[in-house]
Amino acid sequence: MQGLRKEVINEGGQLYSIIFMKESLRLPGKHLMEICGKPMVSRIYETLRSTGLFEDVIVFSKYREISLKKVNVVRDYSSGVLIDSIISAIDIYGEFLAVGGDMPCIRNDLVTRFVKEYHDVPIAALDVTGFPQPLFAIYNRTIVEELRRYSLTEKRIYPFLQQHFLLVELDERESAMLMSVNTEDDIILAEKCCD
Repeated sequence: MQGLRKEVINEGGQLYSIIFMKESLRLPGKHLMEICGKPMVSRIYETLRSTGLFEDVIVFSKYREISLKKVNVVRDYSSGVLIDSIISAIDIYGEFLAVGGDMPCIRNDLVTRFVKEYHDVPIAALDVTGFPQPLFAIYNRTIVEELRRYSLTEKRIYPFLQQHFLLVELDERESAMLMSVNTEDDIILAEKCCD
C-alpha cells in the first residue's frame, strides 16, 4: 500500500483521513452507538487505518469532551456548519480524505478505489442519485481560498463541489457504503453491513 500513497500524493505531501463528527440533534450520541459491538466512529476509524493509505486518521470532533480507546481525537473549534469545519481541517492538515463519522458501512475496497482516483485535483464521490458527497471527498489546499470566499455568502457546500471538484461516480453497492446513520432504524440497517 505504501507504493499507492506515493503515486497519489505530491512529493513531500501527506494524505490524512479526517472523520468529521458533530453532535446530532436527530439521534443524540449516535457516533458512540454500537454497531456490531463497537462504537460507530471506532469502526470507521479502524476501517480507514487498516487501508494503510493515510499518514494518520483523525476524528475531528465538535463534541466538547470525547474519549475513545486507540482513536486519535482532535477538537474542532470552528464555528458554524460543515463548510467551516472543512476549511479549518484544510488549514491544519492540508490534504485529506473527509469521511462522515456516521458512515459505518464504509469498506476498504471503496476507500482504496477512491484514493486511486485522486491525482492532486480535489475529488468527491457522486452517489447513484447524482448527489455529491462532501463527506466522502478529498480536499487539498488548492481550493481553500476559493472555498473560504464562497463560505462568506453560501453555507451549502454541494454547489461548490459540483463546480470545483472532479466527481467520481459510485455504483449502487458503493453508494450503499456511504449510508449515514440518522435514526434508530438506520442503526438496524447498519448492523447488516458488518459481514
